Order: sequence, then structure tokens, then C-alpha cells
Amino acid sequence: MDDEGKSVVAPFVEKKRYDIGGGQQVPMNYPILLGRRTKSPAKFGGLLGFPTTVLFDKNGKEIKRTTGAIAYEEYAKVIEENL
Repeated sequence: MDDEGKSVVAPFVEKKRYDIGGGQQVPMNYPILLGRRTKSPAKFGGLLGFPTTVLFDKNGKEIKRTTGAIAYEEYAKVIEENL
């Protein structure tokens, strides 16, 4: 959610890298949703804060929602349990 939209978000996504251990840096490799604060949050049942991460299973059912920072291990476990 960024009021300035794609012109600000796209460059951030291009340059942002995540440390995955062993000195390896990787880019974001997942879809990025661009939206306005007035309409997009309602489509996800409302968002109470940022960042909000919503994880869906392969059928589109919401299986995990976290507001705030998340630990990699926490989401890795949820993903593995739902493969």
C-alpha cells in the first residue's frame, strides 16, 4: 500500500534483497499487490497495520495472517504443513 503507487514501489522491489544465509542475497520472488488504502484492504478482510502478510493455500483459502514482522521459520513451517 503506497499512495504514490507503482512509480515508488517498483524501484524498491527491484533493489531490495534479503539475506538467506551464507552471504547469499536474493530478490523478492513473489507477487507484489499494489493498492490504495481505500479499496484493497477490504478485499482481504481488512488490514489493521503494515506490513500485513496473508498466506493462502492452493485453493485460495486463507491459512495464516500476520500483522507486523514475521519470522522466516514461522511461515516456512506453515507453508510446509500445507503443501
